[in-house]
Amino acid sequence: MIMNTAFTMLCGSAAVLMLIGFLFARPLLTLFGASDDALVYAYPYLMIYLLGTLPSMIATGMNPFINAQGYAIIGMLSVTVGAVANIILDPIMIYGIGPCPEMGVKGAAYATVIGQVASAVLLLIFHIKLNKEFEHGAKYMKPDGGIIKEIYTIGLPAIIAQALMSIMAVSYTHLRAHETLMN
Repeated sequence: MIMNTAFTMLCGSAAVLMLIGFLFARPLLTLFGASDDALVYAYPYLMIYLLGTLPSMIATGMNPFINAQGYAIIGMLSVTVGAVANIILDPIMIYGIGPCPEMGVKGAAYATVIGQVASAVLLLIFHIKLNKEFEHGAKYMKPDGGIIKEIYTIGLPAIIAQALMSIMAVSYTHLRAHETLMN
């Protein structure tokens, strides 16, 4: 139940984050320090990257369940497959090697999404085919309120710490940018 509830929460969170990203991409990029010159590259990258939100969250969120059950090699393999796919596809898609057209920064984003999808697919295959703890099917994906409460009880401090680190990074970026403009 914990794994199924966590999976459902990951999917819901991915949908919300993707929607927020699509709706507020430019203001978020500007908030994180993208200049007008950088926005030309960052905005198309982010629009494509957001398509990989669900597979990215599945790969990141379901991997600890594999590791906790003693399948560390499968967990490591899923991360490695995504990273290697990204490394191989980056130059091919950025520079247009072989039959692939030159796509520049958009190619980098597509390569990243393909790597995330590869990791997520490997994890899902493992969970569906080999993991006896993971009941799959729509009837098992109904989240349990008590488990959600426990997950947030344990995870909320980490969420707050991560948010504060992000706020500090954004603040530092803005201070440095302002300092640069003043000089």
